[in-house]
Amino acid sequence: MIAAEVTRFLRERELVGPSEQLSLAPAIQSTGPNCTLLMREVDRSGLFIKQARDARGHARLAREAWFHQQVESSDSRMHGVRDHVAGFLAWDVELGVLVLSGFLNAVDLQHPVTGRIKYSAPIGRAIGTVLAALHELGPTSDVLNSDTAHEPRGRAWRALAGGEGEASLGQNECTAAFVDEVHRLDEIQANVDEIRSRWSPDALIHGDIRWDNWMLLPSTRERPELRLVDWETVCAGDPRWDVGSAIAAYVMSLVRSIPSARVVDVDTARRALKSIRPMRPGIKALCQSYIAERHLDASERDLIANCLPYVVTHLVMSAIDEVDAAGAPTAGAGALVQVACNLINDPGVAVELLLGPMR
Repeated sequence: MIAAEVTRFLRERELVGPSEQLSLAPAIQSTGPNCTLLMREVDRSGLFIKQARDARGHARLAREAWFHQQVESSDSRMHGVRDHVAGFLAWDVELGVLVLSGFLNAVDLQHPVTGRIKYSAPIGRAIGTVLAALHELGPTSDVLNSDTAHEPRGRAWRALAGGEGEASLGQNECTAAFVDEVHRLDEIQANVDEIRSRWSPDALIHGDIRWDNWMLLPSTRERPELRLVDWETVCAGDPRWDVGSAIAAYVMSLVRSIPSARVVDVDTARRALKSIRPMRPGIKALCQSYIAERHLDASERDLIANCLPYVVTHLVMSAIDEVDAAGAPTAGAGALVQVACNLINDPGVAVELLLGPMR
């Protein structure tokens, strides 16, 4: 929709008053393949407006609309996550348009302005709290019956697990060749098999945890307020998938902060991983808060070890997506795969690298 259509859409549904002034310059705009995300300021509040761009995008957006409607339902068990997501305002099935309350002056954690704040203990603690609230929706919840993932989802997973690189990822020959190389790595294929054997869809999961899906609201450094957005992949799944994705985000930040062309072998990847020290407070706080909120009988090291295969899978899938987006092999993608191999080949050392040595 163009700006005038957005205004008309909102006023027809009485989401804004006839005399309210709209700031139509988008604060956030995404041009992904499935839908467009816009943020519109309305006086002193904000709106997220998402529109599906094709049938696949419509199905994903319908899932997100369902999730937000469940959160708003007065008799829903999902009230525990209400404070951590955008508010539901409207869903137009015919137009494929979802309207949610927005967050003025918020930035996503991928934004350069957040700097190293995202690696801090308060941010890690907030992430762990949000994920725990979501994952507490266990297998007895009715919301889990509508859509269950029996293994990870996404084109990169299908390419990694099924050997369908070219068919799954847009007929990109470079991607297919890269996937073929990944398939030759015995440790990565063993890790795929382990994910499939261990997968347990016993919680509601977000399915796409990454820095740019965390919105940091204006708040103090000691008590940051986060909101988790983009719920198009929400489903019943393995909660370790979300936790592993959150931890993988730290590792990917590390890999992309160093000259990636140098991370080409086992030794240089091992040395690069040692640079993760500034991120340890966030990783440790995430694990501690998640364990405490879910009342798990586990230590931070237990949680990391349990989620490590999922961390590795996210790194490799991100590498596949990177090559597919670039249309050519990249040094960064190669570095992600090499680091993934290092982590899975020596889990004990991996846990120590992520959390620091035991005291």
